[in-house]
Amino acid sequence: MQRILYVLSRADTGGGGEVYLLRLLSRLDRSRFEPLVLMPEEGNLRAPLEQLGVEVLVQEVDYGWFRPDVRWYDGLSQLPPRVDKLVNLLRERAIDLVHTNTNKILEGALAARLAGVHGVYVCHIEFQADMPVYERFPLDPRTFAALMGELSSQTVAVSAMLADTLSPPIPRERITVIPNGVEIDVYDAAFAHRPGTLRQELGLPGHTPLVMGIGRLAPDKGCDAFVKAAAAVIRRHPDVHFAHVGQHDLADYAARISELARPLGSRFHFLGYRKDIPDLLASADIFLLTSQREGGPYVLIEAMLTGNAVVSTRCGGLVPEVIEDGRTGLLVEVDDAEAMARSVLELLADPARRAALAAAARARVHEAFDVNRSVASMMAVYDEVLARPAPPPGSIATALFLRCAAELGHLGGEMVTLKEKMKRCERAADLVLDNPLTRLLRRLLGRR
Repeated sequence: MQRILYVLSRADTGGGGEVYLLRLLSRLDRSRFEPLVLMPEEGNLRAPLEQLGVEVLVQEVDYGWFRPDVRWYDGLSQLPPRVDKLVNLLRERAIDLVHTNTNKILEGALAARLAGVHGVYVCHIEFQADMPVYERFPLDPRTFAALMGELSSQTVAVSAMLADTLSPPIPRERITVIPNGVEIDVYDAAFAHRPGTLRQELGLPGHTPLVMGIGRLAPDKGCDAFVKAAAAVIRRHPDVHFAHVGQHDLADYAARISELARPLGSRFHFLGYRKDIPDLLASADIFLLTSQREGGPYVLIEAMLTGNAVVSTRCGGLVPEVIEDGRTGLLVEVDDAEAMARSVLELLADPARRAALAAAARARVHEAFDVNRSVASMMAVYDEVLARPAPPPGSIATALFLRCAAELGHLGGEMVTLKEKMKRCERAADLVLDNPLTRLLRRLLGRR
């Protein structure tokens, strides 16, 4: 029995990475692998994990230092103690392999190298310079990717395009492509019961055209483009309704999107976080994906499987492997709300074409994106990696990297403290040189 520790950067169920993890663990061969999950805090991901019989561990870590409004140097200076704590856990629990399930953190890979155990790193999305983690960490994206690849025994990419962006710097033979998979039977059952129940819930006639989007209310999901496209379609189509499903992580952004949608009135529906995704998708006629970037978007595959005609941005990742433009869906450029609206209007005006695209899309998903195939491929990666000799513990290079990170974090803090002191000195000088008494003395001296 091999023990695998899954290291996460978040503890809620709101992201595709967490969906991926739950689907993987629900089908993992427990006669061969014993999974443990390490979360950075308590969260609602614990309940579904424990329902699967998975042991959940929590080591409190604030990964909020990735955010631009948080002091990056505090998080960086604390990187070594976080890794040391994780190394101790790996040794105490006799972990054989560390699976890092996020692009955002190095801790799992660093600890695995120091403890002398194998690491598998799953890359869910392309490394891009505007992602917050790279703004807060003094490494450019390619260097970050190279470091993760060097620390890990094997890297898994969720699409061939994503693998191409990782190699170089990661050698291609150390990258395995495993597309995200979905529960075919669950979504087939939802498709069999089309058109679902959402129209009834919203009080809409059964023939009302319905366009749906699913994703967190966040800038990288292109929610503003979704609302703008909806506005353009609603102006030109008398009956269509739009619905958006997804949790609101960023209050200010959610408020801005809500205000943007306000003129659309009762024809635009914010549904918030929902668990009944198969039924919601089966209720829609068209699915609109407006993301600026994606790795392996589950909702796109699920929408195709439930009989939707899909319109998607060219947002990378798995999208070009799932959608053949004009055959299994329609592709538009990122942030081009007018092009999105035109594509939706074309499909609304041509039910036969909409049905043909939907049928081809369902066939494509059945052919290549079964979750059972994905999980079998991941277990094959585990087997292949664990058959190799374990890396030697106590890497000098890794220890040196951690020492440098701590020093850089300390220097960053000193620099910010010095800047704050300089600002206080400037304010004090302003008070000394520019106050009523000083101005009076200047006038008196000037008269002399």
